[in-house]
Amino acid sequence: MDPGALLADFRSSIVGHEVRFRRLATNSLLVYIDNEPGDDVGLTLWFEPTWHLRDQTRVLTGSRQAQHDEEAEDPDAGFRLAAAAVDLLVGTTVSTLDIDPVTRDLRLDTTSGLTLCTFISDPASDHFWRIRDNATRVALYCGVDGLEITPPGV
Repeated sequence: MDPGALLADFRSSIVGHEVRFRRLATNSLLVYIDNEPGDDVGLTLWFEPTWHLRDQTRVLTGSRQAQHDEEAEDPDAGFRLAAAAVDLLVGTTVSTLDIDPVTRDLRLDTTSGLTLCTFISDPASDHFWRIRDNATRVALYCGVDGLEITPPGV
């Protein structure tokens, strides 16, 4: 299958569907559409390495805030604040899923007015984001060379 065709298939399985779970692991954010961790259904989106979540007026959190900060009085305070902000995604419905044609940033909008998107901080990075079908284990991956399909088991 062509990566563009797979993206179209994934988009139709994401838009109009519910965010059921989120997982924040250091500064990587996983968003589960119509599933929860361990399910063999639905799609999982990886937003990494850099991303932010905003509403219609401000940025609520981002990947830098979620990082452990050894220099801070409470090194995990930022992570807890980021986790609380991304909790707002759970239970929302996805209204759009787009990829910027120049930067390849992934953007997910919800009917509640939240926007989650990657932003490229290093154009030579080999990994920008990924979407995986949990039933087939096939993933659409985006890196410096563009969209690629990762076969099951990879």
